[in-house]
Amino acid sequence: MHSAPRRPALQSSRLVAAAAALWIALFATLASAVPHTVRARSANYDDAPATVKQATVRLAQTFSNPSQFPFASVQGEEIKIARSRVRYMNRKNQQAQTFLLEGEVQVRNGMHKPIAFLQLTAICLNAFQERIDTAQQSIEEPISPGQIRIVHWTKNLPHEEVYEVVFAVTAVRFADGTVWAPTEELVLSP
Repeated sequence: MHSAPRRPALQSSRLVAAAAALWIALFATLASAVPHTVRARSANYDDAPATVKQATVRLAQTFSNPSQFPFASVQGEEIKIARSRVRYMNRKNQQAQTFLLEGEVQVRNGMHKPIAFLQLTAICLNAFQERIDTAQQSIEEPISPGQIRIVHWTKNLPHEEVYEVVFAVTAVRFADGTVWAPTEELVLSP
């Protein structure tokens, strides 16, 4: 006996393979926009009155707010707005995507007097341990002697090439008005 050709089975397997490839491509696109964890570490000065104990950082893609623009119609000398349209900014070729680094940093007061303000410095590094951005944020976080406080930190970036973020406390103002600052700049080694 002669069997019939199996063309319908071959076509259906090709359809399944094409559908699977489409799902994989779609999932890869969605997964790249999902927030992910970035490596974080502390670099404390030896004489720092406040030290970074632990840090966590997440990188997420941000979306701009939509804008609304009018469609005007001219009737004689009078201009009337007939309707308006909402423009979504993150569509193709309309605006570059931006990213947001969000972090939580645990800072401990190691002195015998309370802290009124502190300056937190975040150094963003790429995968080759090269400095790509530095951000300083002054934070009003009263911290009692020996207390650990969680400080929230954010930074907008135009790219997602951040591989690691290094945190250090670089200035402290105590409740009595005295100020501590390091005598030399923090030097990072890979």
